Amino acid sequence: MSPNFKGVKTLTPKSNEVINQPHPEWMRLPKNGKRCALTGLSRTTLFTLATQPKSAPQVLSKVIKTRQQASKGIRLIHVRSLLDFIASSDSKES
Repeated sequence: MSPNFKGVKTLTPKSNEVINQPHPEWMRLPKNGKRCALTGLSRTTLFTLATQPKSAPQVLSKVIKTRQQASKGIRLIHVRSLLDFIASSDSKES
């Protein structure tokens, strides 16, 4: 016997729905071993897209140093450029 879900609608997310939803302008790379909550891409894939212009020339990123003399920083990825790159990749394969 199935439960009654009267009035409940389910949606299958499409790439355009994700692209058109509000999101932050910049996002941090996910922690090691985790995937991006927005795209499902791994940390390694996002890092490659952001740092190797031949793989994805339009994905923008920047490094923010928390201290002036710091040798390491926080890599941020521009969300809109990443989503646009994914959308253009989908349309080329279809």
